[in-house]
Amino acid sequence: MTDDLHQRPGEGRNVLTLCPGRVGLLPDCRYTQAGLESLARARGLSVHLLTQDAHTLAGPPAPVSRAICHLGGDLAGRLAQVARLGEYLQTRGDILPVTLLIREPMPWLYGTLLHLTGRPQSLKAVWTLDARSPLADIVDLMWGTFPSGAHPLRGRESYTLASGLTRRELTVVRAVLAGERIRDMAQRTGLSVSALYAQRHHGLRKLGPETGLR
Repeated sequence: MTDDLHQRPGEGRNVLTLCPGRVGLLPDCRYTQAGLESLARARGLSVHLLTQDAHTLAGPPAPVSRAICHLGGDLAGRLAQVARLGEYLQTRGDILPVTLLIREPMPWLYGTLLHLTGRPQSLKAVWTLDARSPLADIVDLMWGTFPSGAHPLRGRESYTLASGLTRRELTVVRAVLAGERIRDMAQRTGLSVSALYAQRHHGLRKLGPETGLR
């Protein structure tokens, strides 16, 4: 390892672990992936991609000490990332330190992850950080520390379950954003058209006006 790894974390930062270990990455595109991988490896850190490709998780939960997930791009891309992260956290079933790199508030985020994981405990160590933060803040994440600009992802379980998308609503909305028609979806899934329209309606309402759909 480089000498930099033996430096003490900066002031006002939350230490997650004394040993950085392996960093799990859930990038939203190859450009982000390349940047995060380069940043980590330049500091002697081990990197593990949590996806095999754009759609599939990379097998059983990897032995990572923390994870960084970038929620960028359009709404469809962000929802895909949330679905992957929820699946990964549910599969692990433990408390994993996770930082979400985001650009804007997403009031539905905590509730949706709560629906996907089924356990508030799985979200206890999930934080958010502005994706436009200085490079030094990203380096802190690689170190296993939370920069001062990071904030815990919080929500009241009773309220956030109501504001978050259920697993089925998330699946239906993602299919709609991908261009699939409700009637085609009904034939594919065996669900009724009325049920799918209701899930579409509730999911889009929770996401707010940013979808541009009604």
